[in-house]
Amino acid sequence: PWAAGSGPPPLSLPVSTATAVVLEGWLNVAMVATDRGFRGRGYAEAETRHALSAAADRSGIRTTMLHAGEMGRPLYTAMGYRETARFRCCGLRGRG
Repeated sequence: PWAAGSGPPPLSLPVSTATAVVLEGWLNVAMVATDRGFRGRGYAEAETRHALSAAADRSGIRTTMLHAGEMGRPLYTAMGYRETARFRCCGLRGRG
């Protein structure tokens, strides 16, 4: 079996993902995640750029947006995104 830190992962092992969906005339970047053992290697940026490119090719939309947490903020800033608003997130824990 393969273990993180033992070299590049096998081609069949997913280590990162990103999605871009059309939302009210924008391409919305969502669900960007990279396995902890593979962060800092450019996977998230590559996946994000690929998702945006594929969605733009299919939809014709070139305007993009995303909601970034603190972990993703440096990546998105380096990709050219800038902060345009701040918002509060709320959650509700299940009862029982």
